[in-house]
Amino acid sequence: MHKRIYFSVTVLTCILFSFLLFGMQKNKNTWFIDIVFQLETEKEKINSDILVCEDAIKKSDITISKSQTIISMAQQKGNKEAEQIANKAIQKAQDAKAQNARNIQLMKSHLKKLSELLVSLESKSK
Repeated sequence: MHKRIYFSVTVLTCILFSFLLFGMQKNKNTWFIDIVFQLETEKEKINSDILVCEDAIKKSDITISKSQTIISMAQQKGNKEAEQIANKAIQKAQDAKAQNARNIQLMKSHLKKLSELLVSLESKSK
């Protein structure tokens, strides 16, 4: 997910610079609309990615809960193998949950910067 975020930022930066370099030949209003459209599209994509990560966190929570139930049942029956497998599942789910939480923080930070950039562009266009 980090690579996707950095790739998106890189692509967005390249688009902005290409519009700056080649956009001067276009009408300024068209250039501005193109930039705003690209930024709005990027915001929508980030919001969608945030929802995907939030869904993954919910799935991790469900996995953790189910695994804890399995551990309780395995302990009652003395099934060490099932207990070990459930513990591994909990660890993987916790790792995935933590990674998705970090990704959400990064994306929200990027989203905030995009929003600030859009506000700045819109205020300068007036």
